[in-house]
Order: sequence, then C-alpha cells, then structure tokens
Amino acid sequence: MPPILLLEMDDIKRIERDALTPEQVKGIEMLDRKKKDTKRRIHIVGKGTGQWNVPKEGELWGLNDMCLRMKNLTLIFELHDVDKLRDPAGRAKRFIRSFEEEIKEVNRLNIPVIIKEKHKAFPNGIVFPIDKMPIRYFTSSIAFMIAYAIYEKVDSIDIYGIPLFYEEEYTEQRPCMEFWIGYAMGQGIEVKVHKPSYLLTAVPNYGVYAYDWGYIYSEKQNELKKDFK
Repeated sequence: MPPILLLEMDDIKRIERDALTPEQVKGIEMLDRKKKDTKRRIHIVGKGTGQWNVPKEGELWGLNDMCLRMKNLTLIFELHDVDKLRDPAGRAKRFIRSFEEEIKEVNRLNIPVIIKEKHKAFPNGIVFPIDKMPIRYFTSSIAFMIAYAIYEKVDSIDIYGIPLFYEEEYTEQRPCMEFWIGYAMGQGIEVKVHKPSYLLTAVPNYGVYAYDWGYIYSEKQNELKKDFK
C-alpha cells in the first residue's frame, strides 16, 4: 500500500486529486478532522438573560460572583479594585459580604482568576496583560474577556448572557464590545453572539442599511424585545 502523505487539506489545492490514492485521500481527511477537533473554543458568559443557555462543558469564562451559582466555570474575571470593593465607605454591607463570598468560593474551587493587579485575596490570580493590548479601550468586564480571548489566540468565541438592554449598557458598553468582536473576527477568530442580545444588531436603524429600507425602527425593536420576555 502506498504511504499516506502527511498533508493538510489546503495542500490538495496544489495537487491533482486524481493523482492521490484512496488511502492517501483518507489519510489527509483524517488529519484534517484531527486538526478541527483540537481547535480551542471558549464560551464567554455574562450575568444577563440567556446565561443558562451556555453549554455545561468546555471552557466557560465568567465574571465576578458568578462562581457562587455556576460551579463549572473554568476562568473568572474580577477586574475591580479589591480594596475599594471591601471599603465600607463606598459599598453597602451586602455588596461587601457578596464579594467576600466570591473570594472564598473562587479560592475553594481553585479557579484561575484574571485580576487587575496582584492581590493576596486571589492566590491563583493572573494579572491581565494590559501592556500587550493593541489599544486601552475597555468599558466593561466583557470587553476585557473578549480581548483576553484574542490574546490567548483562541479559535472561536461564543457569547451568552449579554442582552445590553439597559441604557448605560447599550450606549457605553455595547460599542466597546462590538469593537473587540470586530477585532477578534479580523484576527480570524469565529465569534457567535447568542440571543437574546442587542450586540451586532442594527437598532435603531432599519435592518441592513440601504437593503432593508422597509424595516423601520419600531418593528425591529419590538422583534428584539420578544427575546427578553
């Protein structure tokens, strides 16, 4: 039997397929499947509607106190100032208590946590590589999460639980998230936003500009709001 060539599927473009034996073609296809199986796919999970639609397995990235209710997270992002969150002068007691519970649970589960700077509260803390970022444009933890996925050179990103329905989220956080989504796609990373979410939607425009002229704002808005009921 002729030896199986160790080629990528793209190499077939440079080879006459008829010149390959069935065994060689089978070997190439097997290597291509193996390559696809090793692709790194991560799931970014927010705290909004749709968060529980995330798969139960795989790389699940959450933020802040989500570890208190979602025990299968593989990475936590806590980019707030630890000492300020513990300061009674600026925080209500219930928030301080919740933050202390978060610290305890993160350490108990031994989950790696991305932090702003080294702090004894998080022995497993990994400092966010802010100096490695192409631009310092961040208006939310989710933006940091997408940027970190780009830094990690993942192959695909699935986003859950980021509805961006409220005004502050919509006007301040959404443009930044969409910038990093676009940057990720420009790096060849596949990005999928799972509903309900206003990310990558044309509200308050009318569908696709210049194409969906009859798709007025009120109709589009009403359609998207159905996802939040």
